[in-house]
Amino acid sequence: MFKTLSRSWQVLKASFDIFRADPELIIFPGAAAAALLALTLIFAMPIFGAGLFQSIAARSQVYFGAILSTLVFGLLYYVCVYVLAVFSNTAMVKAASIRLSGGNPTPEDGIQIIRGRFGAILTYGLIAATIGTAIRALKNQKAGLIGTIHESLSGLTWGVATYLAIPVLAANKSGAVESIRESAATVKKAWGENLAANVNLALVVTVIGAAVLVGLGLPLFLLMTATRSTVLAVLSWTFLVLVLGGIVLFGGALISIYQAALYQYATTGKVAKGFEEAQLKGVFSQVVEQD
Repeated sequence: MFKTLSRSWQVLKASFDIFRADPELIIFPGAAAAALLALTLIFAMPIFGAGLFQSIAARSQVYFGAILSTLVFGLLYYVCVYVLAVFSNTAMVKAASIRLSGGNPTPEDGIQIIRGRFGAILTYGLIAATIGTAIRALKNQKAGLIGTIHESLSGLTWGVATYLAIPVLAANKSGAVESIRESAATVKKAWGENLAANVNLALVVTVIGAAVLVGLGLPLFLLMTATRSTVLAVLSWTFLVLVLGGIVLFGGALISIYQAALYQYATTGKVAKGFEEAQLKGVFSQVVEQD
């Protein structure tokens, strides 16, 4: 795990160097952050209206209805944020691909890909946020849409098979399921079968998010319970969600740059400027299945 974290950190730094060299790319995570704020404000009323956090803050009785309502609206909020991140990352991949190919991307390049592929991007985002989780839990499911998508993974795990799905969406006119299938085929062709990830940038972002959650969330929770203030409870949880969402969106932007470089390497064999071949070639390794 520590080796994976170390490799992932080096790759994340390389992606950040490319991001820093092209400051106009900030528009994509920036626009996503503004949309995240709007989503948070929209969902804040039903989530906090359920009364769960106020009950926790006041240390009063917590009702099942409050838990259920908070869970339902929380899941809807999660799906919306996930889809938002997919749109942002697709635009970032398109712009990064142009930069890595020697071009000079503009915000319009990302906007055009969103406008032209809106339906496919939306569908993929919904699949990844919902069915992707189900596939992880139901690995042997063969029926319905889950079974259809499961068969598209070419024997790879969901995370490995869909690693290049967003670059595929940004590069051609494939639909959502077709992009998953093409991503799996590209990964399998370039790196082989029975793959495990050696680079996990999402893990680094998660570690950073967890550190922020502990560093900010714990003091806010203690202050909230000490004061028993409903206003403070709402403001604290909203602030924490926005901070964590910002980390996820910015981390997703850096991951998108790496995915663009990976897709270029997998389809053309070219190593994008700013990356080393070992960082691209070694993203996956083959594992021996045990009987």
